[in-house]
Amino acid sequence: MSQGVSVEAGDRVVVAASVLLPDVGSIAGTGSSVLMKIEYYDTYDGEFQGAGFLGQTQITVADGTTPTGDWTAHQIDDVAPVGAAEARLVFVFAKVGGPNGVVRIDGVSFGVAEPLAGDCNGDGVVDAAD
Repeated sequence: MSQGVSVEAGDRVVVAASVLLPDVGSIAGTGSSVLMKIEYYDTYDGEFQGAGFLGQTQITVADGTTPTGDWTAHQIDDVAPVGAAEARLVFVFAKVGGPNGVVRIDGVSFGVAEPLAGDCNGDGVVDAAD
């Protein structure tokens, strides 16, 4: 699953989602995982790892060690790189052997956010460099 938004270099891009592994039938105890990624492209609708692919930021939101039965919140707060025209949210289910498993994803928000107050150099972090 993926969804893209238009961005410019230096834009603050934020994605948040909640993830649940059900008590029965989930990927718990398997080698499978789910990644939440923001991919950046120099044109809208660019090809993953093609010439217009500028990079990505990703986190693992669920894997075989994730506790079952509880919703967990996850967030990526990133800065669009130089040359970016599109930021694309992608969820990747990486199945490793064994049976299929269920991962529930809900409450997803994705878009360009207001800059952080005090982030004078636009790097997405408020620190001494500002």
